[in-house]
Amino acid sequence: MARYFSSFFSLFLALFLLFLGPVPLLKASPSLEGLSRINGLKIRLVPGQPEPISGLGTKTIEVSQDGPDILVKWFSPARGQTINTPQAGSARQAGSAPWPEYLVNLHRGAVHTNGLNEATSLAHPHLWIEGVVQLDQNGLLWIPPKIVEEAGQKGVFSLEPGFLSLSFPLFKKGPPDLIEKIAEFRMAASNASDPGFKKFLDEFSAVRVTDVAGRQTLVVNGEKTEVPVMKVGNKYVEYTVLAIASNPLVLEVAFRPSVAPKSLRSYIDFFHQYLEYKITQVYTGN
Repeated sequence: MARYFSSFFSLFLALFLLFLGPVPLLKASPSLEGLSRINGLKIRLVPGQPEPISGLGTKTIEVSQDGPDILVKWFSPARGQTINTPQAGSARQAGSAPWPEYLVNLHRGAVHTNGLNEATSLAHPHLWIEGVVQLDQNGLLWIPPKIVEEAGQKGVFSLEPGFLSLSFPLFKKGPPDLIEKIAEFRMAASNASDPGFKKFLDEFSAVRVTDVAGRQTLVVNGEKTEVPVMKVGNKYVEYTVLAIASNPLVLEVAFRPSVAPKSLRSYIDFFHQYLEYKITQVYTGN
């Protein structure tokens, strides 16, 4: 009886699979194949908080790569000062102007590097200025590929978010609110005599891979796509990175003020509020 039942079940399963037809083979996602290249990417990058300060808005980015040379062109419509007209002022006083009026300024520029593999610093996109800026040993929006390639070796790498490097003065014409606070932080860092402060600075720029096998939803070529990501950072800052060695794009930056020394917590809290960003869409050109 048991043998009869087993044979009947096997026959039923075979007929059921025949009814379903051939099982399709899994193929690599075209979106993920396109993400293996830096050249030709178009990126949408948004601040952690929508337009938290004047002159800061969503950036549309186009990338070209020729060998070690990477050129990032960007533009950003940003909300400016309130438009003050006699009519608007009268309406506000009368309580009949529910929506404030703003100027919208269009900013554009480009940043270039040829030292991604040797990068020890990023170029924080909130600080980019109009015109063309050349940066050496800078990853722009990418971490060095070796961090992805050596992810399983638990190595420590030198990498900072883009405002402790020597190139920072090139961005002094960036958003004034950000530049002023970062300049204060840099001044405090340069005058640091407290061993605890010096230890913090060393730890702030020393990163390691903390999670090698993550997944995150990203809009790629107009479709929501699960992409492989890894977490890189330390207890003060964390980078969510595309886990593709040929395109280790930083998708998100987050700061953790709660673990910072009390003397520095106000700075890290400011970075948490105004220097976090997220890449929400990528177009690969395919």
